[in-house]
Amino acid sequence: MMRRKVLFLYGNRPQPLPIHMMHLLNSTDEYQAELLYFNREDSSVCLPLSGLLDQEQCSRVTWTVGNHLISKIVNRCIVLGLFVKRIRSRTPDVIHAWNFDMLLAARIAASTLRHAKVVFTLQDTTEWMLSPIARAVQRWAYRGVDLIFVTSQGFEARFLRRFHLIADEQEVVFVPNVPPAQQFARFKPRKPGTEVTVGWIGLFRGKKGIRTLFEAVQLARDRGADVRLLCAGKGPECDLVERLAEGNTFVDYLGPYRHDQEILDLYGKVDILYAIYDQSYDKKIHLAYRLCEAVNCRLPIIVAKGTHMSEVVETQGIGVSVELGDVEGLAQALAMFHQSYAKRMEIAVNCEKARPQFVFEFHQERISEAYEGL
Repeated sequence: MMRRKVLFLYGNRPQPLPIHMMHLLNSTDEYQAELLYFNREDSSVCLPLSGLLDQEQCSRVTWTVGNHLISKIVNRCIVLGLFVKRIRSRTPDVIHAWNFDMLLAARIAASTLRHAKVVFTLQDTTEWMLSPIARAVQRWAYRGVDLIFVTSQGFEARFLRRFHLIADEQEVVFVPNVPPAQQFARFKPRKPGTEVTVGWIGLFRGKKGIRTLFEAVQLARDRGADVRLLCAGKGPECDLVERLAEGNTFVDYLGPYRHDQEILDLYGKVDILYAIYDQSYDKKIHLAYRLCEAVNCRLPIIVAKGTHMSEVVETQGIGVSVELGDVEGLAQALAMFHQSYAKRMEIAVNCEKARPQFVFEFHQERISEAYEGL
């Protein structure tokens, strides 16, 4: 029996979830999955490729992003056309898009390919997607999709359903962006000491969240709590992080890192994770990969109050919620973690209880069943 060709489309260098899903499909006799991704030139949000990726099963479209609105639009239209051309040349049976621009490419290409199915994973939203015109385009795009995955339950309830972007009967499958169990099986937590280190690890974005973190750490220290800060990653606010870190002896700034090679070591240097970003609608409804990693490492996480992540954190007892911009509240939370080793251990126990739901293996059957229904 010939295996069905699945072409994954990713509008950046891919995160771990699509790679894990590719490996799952390729482990069966039914599917053969390959990847086509956008290798962004001169982009602050272009992260290093994961070492888990099989280079023989991936190809890329390399193009510049652009520095201004007009150039960004023009370049993105060019990239869209390049993707459509490459998709048609591959003649896949299934096109699995992972970003909205990639979904547009998939829908256009699928209209000229007989029997091609379209799958879409909604893993983030942006403010422009809330405008009336954008919603109309999304309704057209989503309602031609055969299968929709979401990485946060908030995306279904508070975005797709709330704004009537999909048909009432259209099924949505929840698969969070979670690591495989083996990835953190060898993780060794930091030995408790007199100081507590809070980590901002990942993509630097959200000026208010970054400034609040630095100010809160300083305030907690001024009050006698031995709190340090470790920053590792890159992103749009990388220059801000570098400026704030400069000259502060309580800050360790490590710069970019390779996730597959260094993440265990990085998490082994911190006692708490910080995951408060900005006030965008997306951040209110998403479920960050950082949360899933925190659970697997049994580390307390600090998230923004009033978000879907705060609901998960509070229900599971795996961290605390603080208002974005609340320097005083964040400083108190940091001081509490510094003073109470027992509280950190209580959260570690709760993370261990919740961990089975926060690994990729827990969701494999759901993914396979969803693909079987195509």
